[in-house]
Amino acid sequence: MVLPGAAQPVSVGIKGGIPITAFISADGYLPSINRYIVGGALEVSLPLGFALEADGLYRHYGYSGGPYTANKVSTGDWEVPVLVKYRLPGKGVRLFADAGAAVDTLAGARQDAFLIRINNLQVDISGSPLELHHSTVFGIVGGAGLDLSLRPVHLEPEVRYTRWNTTHFLAANRDDAISSNRNQMEFLLGITF
Repeated sequence: MVLPGAAQPVSVGIKGGIPITAFISADGYLPSINRYIVGGALEVSLPLGFALEADGLYRHYGYSGGPYTANKVSTGDWEVPVLVKYRLPGKGVRLFADAGAAVDTLAGARQDAFLIRINNLQVDISGSPLELHHSTVFGIVGGAGLDLSLRPVHLEPEVRYTRWNTTHFLAANRDDAISSNRNQMEFLLGITF
């Protein structure tokens, strides 16, 4: 039972945003990154201003080039953070901070039209990217933002930082290098009901 004027125990909504930091560091490669993150959010209210939040955030990116004649990689990426959120007391506009853990997994990482010359012989190879280091990584997350209550809607702009335990992609040779960044910062906007 929810008492009148009490916070709703469960909120659902959408969350989207843009990366502040580059997702891939590339030298000799050409990144192709969609500059957006989008997904769903679920929040369960707890006593004393606390809440538990889980998001499912999607982005798409890829890269081409490197030490080979033709190399095109594309992948989808699902990030699922689970956070404990604390809102400062107040009405209308409230500051919040959140912290927790996240898992980030690649969906459909594929390398196409890979062409290498070996003694004037051309070979086409498709499949998993040669630079793929880990398809799933884990991280620690922290963020802060504002909760703007426009009953029944809440707008929540937030800056979020994630430190991943390792990289998705890692490759280096004499002239070319690529890796996914272990430090990730994003601006997100949540709209919950």
